[in-house]
Amino acid sequence: MDYVQIEVKTRDMRGSRAVRRMRQDGRVPGVLYGLGRPNLELDVGEKELRKFLASGSHLVELKMGDKARHAILRELQVDPLTDQIQHFDFGRVADDVEIEDTCAIFTKGRPKGSGEGGLFQALLETIAVRALPRHLPGSITLDVTDLGLGDAIHVRDLKLPAEVTVITPADELVCHVTLPKAESAAPAEGAEGDEAATAPSTTT
Repeated sequence: MDYVQIEVKTRDMRGSRAVRRMRQDGRVPGVLYGLGRPNLELDVGEKELRKFLASGSHLVELKMGDKARHAILRELQVDPLTDQIQHFDFGRVADDVEIEDTCAIFTKGRPKGSGEGGLFQALLETIAVRALPRHLPGSITLDVTDLGLGDAIHVRDLKLPAEVTVITPADELVCHVTLPKAESAAPAEGAEGDEAATAPSTTT
């Protein structure tokens, strides 16, 4: 995963009124923390922050004048009504220390089982991983074309670089192809008739 560079400013303004004014000016307040160092209050232009989010990377190089610091996005608060970004948390990272992150899972192709009456279900959108920052995978894409009826992909089946440790349990289901419920629950053809034919008769 690559670092995406964004320009940030340190901020002294605190309090709801100052933060409200900052957001009206198109800037987002946030904090940088971690590695045993003091927290650093920051702000960044919302447009620039959204460009970073659109990149798909979680790693960021924070440019503050002639200084640069490496960090990872840890939390983002967004107003559910206006979609305005309210606050961000960045955690400091060291290039030689492993960190934990999430890796997105995407699928491509149409499973052959779908053409056989099956229902494809993607059940897991992300997995938890641990690696050095430069080895973190932003996402993985699974080709599900060869999945037939009853086939499944588990976390243990995912192909990731040797430098990456998967934290999510290996037996967790990622995706599968199953028969629709109504079809899988229906009795086999002739089963009801056979049962009626073999049922013992009673007389009074």
